Amino acid sequence: MKQWILAILIILGPTVALAEEAPADQQPDVGKILEELSKVGPDALVQHFNEMKTQADNLTAEAANLRKQADDLEAKATAFRQRIETIEKFMQSVVTAMNPPAPPPAEPAPAPEPAPAEAAPAEQPAEAPPAEQAAAPPAEEKPAEAAPAEQVAEGGQ
Repeated sequence: MKQWILAILIILGPTVALAEEAPADQQPDVGKILEELSKVGPDALVQHFNEMKTQADNLTAEAANLRKQADDLEAKATAFRQRIETIEKFMQSVVTAMNPPAPPPAEPAPAPEPAPAEAAPAEQPAEAPPAEQAAAPPAEEKPAEAAPAEQVAEGGQ
């Protein structure tokens, strides 16, 4: 008798739980379920129960196997990440070795002082350093404008 009660609880337990969650129009008919159980013999119920236990054990073993596989794959992923980091460091050192750092910016060299023999006369401006000569456009000489008195004298002639 205990087997019957146990079998009914095992079979009806999930059905009743589903019936509580299902909408009213989709609820299973308990009468039909009991009628179907009465058609099944106790040996069939025990066999079904044992099959369910075996299936649960198989699923537990499969879950453990999958966890082990997940752990193994995680270990492989960690090893790959470490290899990638090592390769990145190596590549960075190779790039650094191939591209030496740029020299620090050089300060502009002071203009050399003219030698005493090359001293320019007072009326001529001192020469600009070569870098300044290239940057500055050549000065154009403009003809001196005639004084207004001279223009009047020229106009009168």
